[in-house]
Amino acid sequence: MKKLIVCALLALASSLTADRAFAENPQIRINIPFDFTVGHSTLPSGNYRIAYDHSGIATIANPDRGVTVVHLASNELPSSDETCKAVFDHYGEKYFLKQVSCNAANVNFAMPPSALQKKALEQAVINAVAAQSVSASRSR
Repeated sequence: MKKLIVCALLALASSLTADRAFAENPQIRINIPFDFTVGHSTLPSGNYRIAYDHSGIATIANPDRGVTVVHLASNELPSSDETCKAVFDHYGEKYFLKQVSCNAANVNFAMPPSALQKKALEQAVINAVAAQSVSASRSR
């Protein structure tokens, strides 16, 4: 019973934190057409609100699906490009949020690579080496 109460309190605290993040900080809205990973959380495709508070906290939320992730990020210098965009690293079938850039909303940050992302990169390199080896052996 205590675990249930603690989980409920944590869920409430995270939703209040997310609501405050969106109320107090610039945000962008973006449609992401594929599942993607932020830190250790895999998020479903859909419409997202993304906020950054310039102290290093990025909040990524999909209100339609009730999904919110709060993660540390690093401040990025604004780009010369005037479009608002999210940039992803793509390894195999997985997408990892790398950067969000929107000068108009003053939302510019980069996500540090997670352990899951590093593992996916290692696997992609192994697969590429194996594919090159097969390709090289067939061309002889």
